[in-house]
Order: sequence, then structure tokens, then C-alpha cells
Amino acid sequence: MKDNLIIELRAIIRPFLEAGIYKNEEDALENILEDLVEVKINRYKEEVKKFESKYKTNFSSFIKEIKPGKHGTIEKENEWMEWEAAINMLEAWTKVKKSLVYAG
Repeated sequence: MKDNLIIELRAIIRPFLEAGIYKNEEDALENILEDLVEVKINRYKEEVKKFESKYKTNFSSFIKEIKPGKHGTIEKENEWMEWEAAINMLEAWTKVKKSLVYAG
């Protein structure tokens, strides 16, 4: 299975090498992963900012506002879940970024 994974990774990376974008497989894999992680981090940062801008508050204050019996609506509860998911994914991708280690 490990050999199949290596073969598949090489097949994915080959077009980048053939186009001269990267000089070797290691550089290609490292740069592609770094780019992917940055894209994901930026995506979730923007999503969190969108909610902060819409509600003019941070997540902690927002969830206090929508507790049962307060100003909670189905829309706000749905956005609470989306906002929380965005925060969780931002934290996860940030953790990945910090833990990426490259042989080289």
C-alpha cells in the first residue's frame, strides 16, 4: 500500500515537474502542501471575519446572545454552528501548518 501511495503521489506531482514549476518531487510536495494549508487557513479566517462583521461581535459574545430564552432564532443557531465549524477548522489547519515537517 505504501508503494502505491508513492506511485500515486509521483503521478500527481509529475505534471508540475514536467512544466518546470518545481525542480524535484520534494520541492513540489512541500510547496503544494504549504499552498493548500495557506488557502484553507485564509478561507476559514475569511469565514470567521464574515460572521464577526455581520454580528459586530466575536463568537464568545454571540453564543451568549443566542442562549435559549434569549434572542435565538433558527437562522442564528444555524450560523452559530457554521461559525463554530469555521473556528474549529481554522484551528485545525493552523495546527497542521505548525506541525508540517519536511525532510530535506
